[in-house]
Amino acid sequence: MENINYQNNFINNQEIQQETVETFVTEQDIVILEIQSMEHENECISKTNWTNEMKVELVIIDLEERKKGREFMSRVEKRWNEEHPMMPMKRQKLRDNAARFKKQSEIMNLVRVKYSTEDDNLITTQLERNTEEEINNLDNNEEYINEQHFTESFINGLFGESILEETFEGFDNEIDICDEDQKLYKCFIDKLSEVSSIDDEQLNSREKIPKLKSKAEVCVQGDRILKAVLGNTVDIVKIIDAVYAMGLAIIESVNGPIRKRKKKNPSGTRKEREKTELIKETRQKIARIANELHRRKIRRKATHKEKRILKEMKLMFEDGRITNNKLKEKKEELLDLLRTQKIILEGMKRRTKRIRNNILYCENQSKLFKDDNIIYEGQTPNIENLRDFWGGIWELEAQTPTKVWMQEIEKELQTKVQQTNNFEISNEHLKKEIMKRKNWSAPGIDGIQNFWWKKFPSIQENLTKIMRVWCERPEEIPKWLASGKTFLIPKTRRLDIPSEYRPITCLNTIYKIFTGLIAGYLKNHVMINEVWDKEQLGARENVLGTIDQLLIDQCIMEEVKTYGRNLAVAYYDYKKAYDFVQHDWFLRILRWISIPQEIIRLITEIMKKWRTKLMVFKNEKLIESRWIQFKRGLLQGDSLSAMAFCISEIPFGILMDNTRGYRMGAPGDRSIKRTHSLFIDDLKLYQENEDVLEMVNDTIVQASYDTGARYGVTKCAEAVFKGGNMIKGKGLNILEEKMKSMDPDNGDYYKFLGLEQSIGIERKFVYNKVAEKVGERMELLVQYELNDKNLMNAINSRVIPVITYGMNIIKFTQNEISSLEMMIKRYLRQNKMHSLQGSDERLYLPRGRCGRGLKSVKDAYEETKIRIACYLYCSEDKWMKRVWERDLEKENISITKEVTKAFSDIGVQLKIEKEIMEIDGIELGKDYKKTNKILKKIYKKGKIKERERSYCKKNMQSEIWKLNGKDNFQWLQTGLNPEKTASIFQMCEQMVETKYWKKLRGLPVEDEKCRLCGRFLENVQHLLAGCEMLAGDEYLKRHNKALSIFAFEVGRKSELILEERNWYKFRWDQNKVLENDKWKILWDFQYHGRKENVNRRPDLTIENKLEKKIWLYDMACPMESNLEKKRNEKLTKYRQIAFEIREKRKDCYVEIVPLIIGCCGGGFKNAMLAVNKTLENEKESYRITRDMQKTVLCESESILRKVLSGLIQS
Repeated sequence: MENINYQNNFINNQEIQQETVETFVTEQDIVILEIQSMEHENECISKTNWTNEMKVELVIIDLEERKKGREFMSRVEKRWNEEHPMMPMKRQKLRDNAARFKKQSEIMNLVRVKYSTEDDNLITTQLERNTEEEINNLDNNEEYINEQHFTESFINGLFGESILEETFEGFDNEIDICDEDQKLYKCFIDKLSEVSSIDDEQLNSREKIPKLKSKAEVCVQGDRILKAVLGNTVDIVKIIDAVYAMGLAIIESVNGPIRKRKKKNPSGTRKEREKTELIKETRQKIARIANELHRRKIRRKATHKEKRILKEMKLMFEDGRITNNKLKEKKEELLDLLRTQKIILEGMKRRTKRIRNNILYCENQSKLFKDDNIIYEGQTPNIENLRDFWGGIWELEAQTPTKVWMQEIEKELQTKVQQTNNFEISNEHLKKEIMKRKNWSAPGIDGIQNFWWKKFPSIQENLTKIMRVWCERPEEIPKWLASGKTFLIPKTRRLDIPSEYRPITCLNTIYKIFTGLIAGYLKNHVMINEVWDKEQLGARENVLGTIDQLLIDQCIMEEVKTYGRNLAVAYYDYKKAYDFVQHDWFLRILRWISIPQEIIRLITEIMKKWRTKLMVFKNEKLIESRWIQFKRGLLQGDSLSAMAFCISEIPFGILMDNTRGYRMGAPGDRSIKRTHSLFIDDLKLYQENEDVLEMVNDTIVQASYDTGARYGVTKCAEAVFKGGNMIKGKGLNILEEKMKSMDPDNGDYYKFLGLEQSIGIERKFVYNKVAEKVGERMELLVQYELNDKNLMNAINSRVIPVITYGMNIIKFTQNEISSLEMMIKRYLRQNKMHSLQGSDERLYLPRGRCGRGLKSVKDAYEETKIRIACYLYCSEDKWMKRVWERDLEKENISITKEVTKAFSDIGVQLKIEKEIMEIDGIELGKDYKKTNKILKKIYKKGKIKERERSYCKKNMQSEIWKLNGKDNFQWLQTGLNPEKTASIFQMCEQMVETKYWKKLRGLPVEDEKCRLCGRFLENVQHLLAGCEMLAGDEYLKRHNKALSIFAFEVGRKSELILEERNWYKFRWDQNKVLENDKWKILWDFQYHGRKENVNRRPDLTIENKLEKKIWLYDMACPMESNLEKKRNEKLTKYRQIAFEIREKRKDCYVEIVPLIIGCCGGGFKNAMLAVNKTLENEKESYRITRDMQKTVLCESESILRKVLSGLIQS
């Protein structure tokens, strides 16, 4: 009854508040409000005396600032503290209170009334009051329902319209989120409330979604939630905002809270700064002591400052007396301390660098290796100067004139087109386009990478509907969709020249997907109707691109030289090729090739919306320009741009095809004409003599300038051949300028598609360039402090490709290949990353076969030749067929002969003829990808077997490898540094300077017996596991370290170890007994037994109280040849004590578990099975056993190093 009175009083008060808007309430009113809101708010309410007016004001400030975008809470804090100086609050407290007030229906009613008086368009709907009946009927979902009311009111205020009412009708009832997804859903709602929506009026670039650290299954949950929330909506803004918010929610649930990445402190980590400060203080002390000694030496009177310093120096001595001897002694002590501190600081910096670089290598290799060897000159220009330069190119709208040659080309193109298909977008097309794109390519202003569109397939149907609408009504495409951020990347060392930058535009992923579908349609149209320039291999599929062009060019030059023919060629370099493409010229060609009018209208509308902001780094800060509208040029980074450029070049291809060109083939069979080679904008023109070339050049140059294209004349060149020899030509004119003619007397060459050419490809010159580049890259890589696995992968991905590109075309001799391999190994050896005695077989074997995984230069060369042979054999292109015939005609150096020999070396017979390729009598088909895959797989397996056979012949080096088997490679997957890995390999191969090793090498040795025990032969295995002088200390330390990893993990799993610390920090000697109500762990515990001579102290006892199981673990690290023997010894050793424990604990299952890992890492599988008995998790058991194996190997290497260096003596 009392509640009803309170409710009536509240309703009366509410009517007054609606009339006057601003009314103060009493404490009784506050109590009523709290009764009507959720029960838990009584616990959270602030001690601040909040009035209704203050609550309304805070909610209004919060809603208004949220609409303005990011960092709204800082603005809320500023406004509140300015308006309420007597009641200042921190932003987090304001945020919590605002969220609490938004859940109160009465406060939201007041907010809406106040909004409606100030701005009728700001909020148009009003929440219904909670009646007394509703309050009494609140169920267990009250918190969830109130959260939905808050979400609805907030999103209404944020977007100016009710997303939940318009798109998600019946939000509270119809959206069915299962219990499993509730946590992620709530996080999604929070992130959605913080997202600043994209619109055409205020285009602010969002931060990109951070990269997901693991392929989490939570993405499936996110897809389910998006499907439930978005339904069938076709509003692209809402979809993008929801996907962005879901991406952030998933990242936070998997990676943890999203934090802004702190800038790298130039002075290092906190410990490094402390150590640097300590070094500075030590130097200061040394300087003061040196100054005092000098003053005393010259007998100068001390100044006031020196007297003060002397008083401070007295504190350094116990008796307070300062003598010359004491000062000298202290100085030497401080000098030694300084040297030690410097070494420690250097180690700290190396460790920090190693951690940072390895993380960066895994997350962003391009950033790690970016421009490390380039020293830039000059200063980056002012952003307005850059905008004026690039805006002067892109914002200049030029009209293409109509010329006679254009009319002829138009007629020829129109006669070629026989088939025109409609542009259709289906779910299958969209999915295929999304799946072929890279996951983490840089996004545009929406901040969404392609990964998220792949992981949320349920919304692809919505996107299909939206894109179909865009195709039908292009004017509805939002302006922001085609807006981008253009990063200016320096092309040369000069930073002060605006033209020496390469513009790369980051565009919205959804836009690139859409234009990718359009580009696919255009490509299909020009290919079906055969209007594509066949000599243009840019933007083409199922070709090798530049390799095709270089192979054809090499074939032509070989024919010219072999048969003594005449030839004239010209190399052209387009000046800013994409940037000078005129839009009306591209659209005109689309009409010529009969592209449907609706597609042309769609492309036209998209091009009208092209705009970008320039982004450039200046003084380590990213600055951006004003918007630039594209009226000319193409966006570099757009899926459509490459196809658009190639289509705009089609008329020039027809002009060149109509010339004489060069006739390929042997004498009497020159039936194949080649006029030019073109890869995007790299053009090489072929004609039979210089006079014809001059006429064709004039035609092509004039046509190019008619359509807006420009040439960089200084980068163009002519080469003339007469009777198979190069001669100096006259030089060709490009309008009023003249290009260079290559002179053989000066050794001139031209770099075409990455390789230097004169009379063919200059093999020696290419090799020297490759060797120089390999040296530069290796010198950089060994300085990055990468771990062994990452270093080998980095060499394979950054050094080997430098070599293999030229190998596609030219033959390297065996001496040159060996020289490159030695160069790579030399850099590794110089930095102690590969031992001089280490075997090459283990260096080149895969890591899964107990090798280090470095790719051999010889293997890379032979794999390259196999790929080219497969491609030539399978190709149906007439020019590639001629290259294949030419290769088969060669008697000495040919690709086919090299490939045949490569397979012969591994014991496989490969037969190659013009139309037949057989391997061991089995004929291979004409499918290039399948054939290449088969041959490559056979070749790799053959090389592995060949290396293993070769390695087995090295008896001493392979002895431990044979005992361990080929499966004990798990430690190689960890992050050991290359120096330690090389040292472990040297130890496992027994290539260490023990007395026995020296004797085998014929070196003088007085005694072969162990230097410590003097009883047995001193070899690696004896020092690691058989010397009694090391058993009580070094072997025990190794044993305890490895076992503590397992014990620590069991402790964490059983919640006996709760502290977040690493295994090597936990002191088992101080925590020998750990116990709770479920588990018990006993470390080195001695049991009481009936017989005194029985072993009663297992290394580790683990008891599962719930399952009533006891495991007695005892660990050993014996020689590799004694693994099984040691295991049986352990079982026999503890059989009696296990029997006695069973008698004492009759309800428990007791098992002896020997945990045996060889001193060189052997016995991994049995050790993992032993670990898994307790953990019952194969994945965790694998990881733990791998870490134990690594620890045993590292400790064994440390023991060996100490003994041989003399740190351990008898």
